[in-house]
Amino acid sequence: MKDNRMDNIVDCAYNMDNGYVEVWFTDGNMLRIKCEEVEAALRTTEQSLAKLHRLLDNKPIEYVAMAMAGEMQAYCDIEDENRSKECFG
Repeated sequence: MKDNRMDNIVDCAYNMDNGYVEVWFTDGNMLRIKCEEVEAALRTTEQSLAKLHRLLDNKPIEYVAMAMAGEMQAYCDIEDENRSKECFG
């Protein structure tokens, strides 16, 4: 069965005042993701963390999609690998 949670999102926004991404669904429910706690569970570098924060500011729905799918660590690892290649060839 296909997971369609992302299809049911009406709106998504990062609230910098409280550090949550707030997600509203078609059924009226709201999900709040505390970014600090999500990121504390990841192995990150300054570069991968900065990339995550840019997503929060510019494309919070992508941040939510990765968090809901459990793909954030892979994203950070890819960013760090790309950064290493840039620095060391």
